[in-house]
Amino acid sequence: LFLNFFDIAWYTTKYNNGNMNVPVVRLAELYLTRAQCKLQLGYGADEIRADYNLIRERAGIPADQHSSETSVLSYIIAYERNLELAYEGDRFHELKRTKSDFKTDVGTFKWNDTRLVYPIPQQEVDENPNMVQNAGY
Repeated sequence: LFLNFFDIAWYTTKYNNGNMNVPVVRLAELYLTRAQCKLQLGYGADEIRADYNLIRERAGIPADQHSSETSVLSYIIAYERNLELAYEGDRFHELKRTKSDFKTDVGTFKWNDTRLVYPIPQQEVDENPNMVQNAGY
């Protein structure tokens, strides 16, 4: 049995400034992304588990030696990602990367909805005559 953290709505204001662009990539994120890629490419369960078990063991959690079904591995990787990267402000980019729907207080948006694309700063548009502003701005 797994606790479903996907239905819980917690928010952070760590990166509340919309003009702030702070790209941060942690090694744990790279391991989890690699595990997800291996799963999608059909690698063996042992290789997939090896990536996310590095994160679990570092955190003092016993390694998973038995999960092998694709749906279970996918769930575990997403679960580990939510625990490991909680409140780091990358949920938006993660949903875009995985082409997942955005569920918000004002509705649900598809991953490629133009309302989820930030405007190009006006100074950049003014400086470059070939620049075209993103749709909706």
